[in-house]
Amino acid sequence: MINAIELKNAMTPYAEDELADVESLERFLRSLLVLLQQLRDSHPSFDDLATCVRRCLGTEPASYESQWELVKPPTKEDARGDYEDVERILHFQIADLRKMELAERRHREHFLGTTSRMAHLWNNLDPASYIEGAAAGLAAEYGDEPNCGWAGVARFLELGRVYEA
Repeated sequence: MINAIELKNAMTPYAEDELADVESLERFLRSLLVLLQQLRDSHPSFDDLATCVRRCLGTEPASYESQWELVKPPTKEDARGDYEDVERILHFQIADLRKMELAERRHREHFLGTTSRMAHLWNNLDPASYIEGAAAGLAAEYGDEPNCGWAGVARFLELGRVYEA
């Protein structure tokens, strides 16, 4: 079983080598949603998270659902540390990315380090930087802690959006 530091050590070269040319973070996250749904009734480990990330490129993404535009990510006060938190974060991020994509197809760089139309900061708009940021941020916060769980997966997703590796 790996810890957060080992997750970073595994994910950084994967992001650099396999994800460097992958452009659609929204599609990547919709695939990650499909894979994480399969673990819904378990207590995911960092190994499980790494496996899901590695399998995203070969997984048919979930279809986009317009009701995701109404979803807000959990706050610290209402986060429960369960699968539903992860699902809310992914639905929110996917919808936020879709809105940004539609608004600025030709000028995506204007959104880097800025606040989205839904008032959330995005520093990573492609799968490679998202995974690198998520893994680096989680390693900094969790260190050699071996327990991930849904709270760790949720934190990974939030750090993917904002943490600059």
